[in-house]
Amino acid sequence: MYLSPQDWSPRFDDSFFTIQIRSFHRLSAMPQRRLCGGNTHHPAYYYEITVRRGHAEWKVMRRYSEFQWLHRQHGISSNSNEMTLPTGMCFLELHSDDLARRRLELLQEYMDDLLRVSGNSDSEAVRTFLELDR
Repeated sequence: MYLSPQDWSPRFDDSFFTIQIRSFHRLSAMPQRRLCGGNTHHPAYYYEITVRRGHAEWKVMRRYSEFQWLHRQHGISSNSNEMTLPTGMCFLELHSDDLARRRLELLQEYMDDLLRVSGNSDSEAVRTFLELDR
């Protein structure tokens, strides 16, 4: 079960988790094996997600196309008023740290909204995306 970062405490058992997206890195190669969607052949911004479950903590690096994959796995259309995934960058904006920083904040909001919906935090797609089955 997902708890927002402000409600999180390590005293909760392993059935509870939280995430925070705190930083991003522009990388020219994938940082790890890809478990979900994403084009890994070009330089891109990777967003560092800190996952906490019980007393365990780990980091997952995901690029924007992997957030799009997660969005599609939950059957959310791009016209949905339920949740909005921040827009992608065009090639000319690829080097914009300011845009990546703004997107980081919007991705945190998006993930909070997604994970608060009943059943989403237990979905196979979320478990894969956040590597919850470690």
